[in-house]
Amino acid sequence: MKIFLLLISLFFITEGILMILFPAKLDKIYRFLYRNIKIFSLMVIIFGVLLLCSASASRWKWLMEIMGIVAVIKGIIGFLMPATNVKALVNRWIKNGPDIKRIGGVIIVIIGTIILWGTL
Repeated sequence: MKIFLLLISLFFITEGILMILFPAKLDKIYRFLYRNIKIFSLMVIIFGVLLLCSASASRWKWLMEIMGIVAVIKGIIGFLMPATNVKALVNRWIKNGPDIKRIGGVIIVIIGTIILWGTL
């Protein structure tokens, strides 16, 4: 399970760096993901469950458990949310300027680094 945490941390760091460098290009990816919100939500739920299962491999078990619980809740909310609300959220995120998206990228890099640091 340590490998899962390492892969997730590298994914987060890579995604965050891409958000910082190319915020406008990621809009197409987000539109695609949120058009398929049910599938994306199931992926988030699975991710959260895997994070909960692999929490014991981390130095900060409690933090990984919190992140896993938040991911499961986010996935359930996304799965149950009406399509009109999902569309409104996506449009709001896409309308944000590149600076807001870059701040989001920095936050994602920090989260990925915390996961990596707790795993090594």
